[in-house]
This record gives sequence, structure tokens and C-alpha cells, in this order.
Amino acid sequence: MATETEEKLIRVLQADVRASTTEIARKLGVSRATVQARILKLEREGTITGYTLTLGKDYLNHYISAHVAIAAEQKSSSFLTANLLKIDAVSVVHAISGDLDMIAVIHARNTEQLSYLIDEIGNLEGVVRTNTSVILETKEQAKEIIEVKKEELVNVIEETKKDVLNKIKEVTVSINAQKLYAACSSCHGLKGEKAALGKSEVINIWSEEKIYLALMGYKDGSYGKMMKGLMQGQVKNLSKEEIRALSSYISKVNK
Repeated sequence: MATETEEKLIRVLQADVRASTTEIARKLGVSRATVQARILKLEREGTITGYTLTLGKDYLNHYISAHVAIAAEQKSSSFLTANLLKIDAVSVVHAISGDLDMIAVIHARNTEQLSYLIDEIGNLEGVVRTNTSVILETKEQAKEIIEVKKEELVNVIEETKKDVLNKIKEVTVSINAQKLYAACSSCHGLKGEKAALGKSEVINIWSEEKIYLALMGYKDGSYGKMMKGLMQGQVKNLSKEEIRALSSYISKVNK
């Protein structure tokens, strides 16, 4: 069971999965170390299983979304759910109570595809009958938008400069070796599987602060190579503009 602080942390991440530990700590009124420890705990417990994107309404408006309620044969739920999730247009499957057993949420490009998908689901082994409801409109709870100003990032770096080694340990506690390697793969003379890590998707969410501290931890003789690697997009969630701004800040610190 998540604590009150963890529930607030989850809501902040739901609003902005790219929020840095500094932002979250300020929002919750706790230390960055506490935020990192709570995130690691939630990940270990399976409360947080990943970091993903949310498609905007303008994109989804080009699709027809529907709920397909399904009555399933007894003892067929497990393999039926697995088969439903193999269909690309099925985004999620819910087990429900009542007369029906599950709901599959589908997204179709047009009415023809919608009809095809309904037939495809109805013909799956274990399906007794279906009842489809097309989604006409969706209202969402307003999410609080959290923004980080450049001045705030400068303050983080200034604080880090005062006690670099301890700050590195504090922030990078939640960064595993694979993520660190992917950020600076260009300065590791390794081949094979380890070298391939640099081109993989091991990085989920990195804040500018985390990248800065990772760079500081490896700055001796490898700074230029790592920045080149970052510019090539090995850290997926930063734009080139963000990387350039970060590079400018770090360059000043390293002088």
C-alpha cells in the first residue's frame, strides 16, 4: 500500500514523467534523496512498472475508439486475454464484474477497420458474445503542468558544484550501470553486447540534473566524447535544444 507521500509522488509523475527529482522534491516538500528512494521502492514493488507517453486528443481524434465488452467461456480468460493483447489495435484489456467478463479497448482508423476488429475479436476462441460501445467524447481530470525554468537548472548546478562527489552519489543512486553506460558509451572501448547498449532503449526518463551528474562523474578526459554521444540521440528524451543548453551550463562549470 502506497503512503500519502508516495500517492502524491505518483500524481506528480502522472502529470509529467520527465519531472526531475528536484522538481518533485520541491512539490512534495521533501529531499531529493527521499524522492529517489521512494521511486526505487515503487519500482521494486511493481507500483511503477515503466514510463510511457500519453497520446494527445488531436492524434486520437483521427481514430475511432470503442469498448468491446466480452462474455467468455468458463476458464478461458487467461489465454483469451493473451490473444486479445496480440491484436495491435487493442490497447488494454480489463477484467470486470457482472454479466460480462472483460472489456477490450480498441482504436480503429475508420468504421471498416472497426467492423473488422469486432469480428476478429468475436471469432477468438473462448468468446461467447460481444457488446461494442463507441466512445464519442472523453473528459479528463485536469493535470497540473510542472515546468522547470533555466534559472532553476542553474541553481541545481550551483548547488552541485559545492559538493560534487556527494551530490553525484545522491542523485545517481537511482541510475543503474546500464543507463550510465548508455549515456557515455562512446568513451568505453568495449565491443559486442556491451557496446550495443549505447544504441539500446535502456534509458527511460533522465532529467537534465541526472545527465549533468553522470557527466560530472566521468568528466576526466571523456567530456567531449560523451556530449557527442548525447547529441547523436543516445539519450532519447532530450531535444537537441535542451542538450545544447545543458552543454553550455556544463562547459562553464568545467572551466
